[in-house]
Amino acid sequence: MNLTLNKQTLGLIIVILIFSLIPLLRNDYLTHIMVLGLIYGGLAVWWDVLYGYTGILHFGYMGVAGFGAYTAAIISIEYGVSPWVGLLIGGIAGLLVSLPMAVLCLKVKSHYLAIASLAYGQVLMLLIARPLSPITNGPNGLWGIPSLFAVERFPYFYAVLALALGAIYLKYKIINSRYGLYLRAIGQNPEAAQALGLHVNKYRTLILMLSSMLSGIFASYYAYYVLLLALSLIHISEPTRPLYISYAVFCLK
Repeated sequence: MNLTLNKQTLGLIIVILIFSLIPLLRNDYLTHIMVLGLIYGGLAVWWDVLYGYTGILHFGYMGVAGFGAYTAAIISIEYGVSPWVGLLIGGIAGLLVSLPMAVLCLKVKSHYLAIASLAYGQVLMLLIARPLSPITNGPNGLWGIPSLFAVERFPYFYAVLALALGAIYLKYKIINSRYGLYLRAIGQNPEAAQALGLHVNKYRTLILMLSSMLSGIFASYYAYYVLLLALSLIHISEPTRPLYISYAVFCLK
């Protein structure tokens, strides 16, 4: 066990060192690709927790994240709130907007949960596109978002690298705790977990809220990086990106 842990730690250190050297190449395009990759990687970490461990197939994931991003961007544009504070606001907005889904969707199972979450994500997209269009600018996109850093892309890389590493660290702290055992049990057989005395809906709701908050933070970072938001961020096809990354990187054990 200790040998495995040491190998994992060494591998993580090597990856961090390699990643931290990329901006030294002074290649804007490569840095841009790595920043976007780390943003989606951070989103994929908690998709993995939701589905890979807890069994929640959440196709409204990017809808929740996008709602957090729009909230953070609008707060910064309209009220001059610092983008750094906006990241936290985006996370809180993602958490709050996940509550109705927790109430409505976690009472259903399997494919029905996937369909319900997909519908919820589309409801959020329609809210942004139509009723809220006076402040979100609807299908025309939201422009004029302030930036986190004044000049170059390179600070964005190191900041999102720290965020992604923090998300990974938090994931493994939870997964390797007794709560991680609860999540695995719920994901593999929720009926058996319920019979053993676990509060299945309680733990599903908590992990859904935590993942929604973190997805809101990463999506808000995306907004402050590209400086515009469009409905494509929460389109019906967009939730598949974290899914692909999650299975390619985190689920292949």
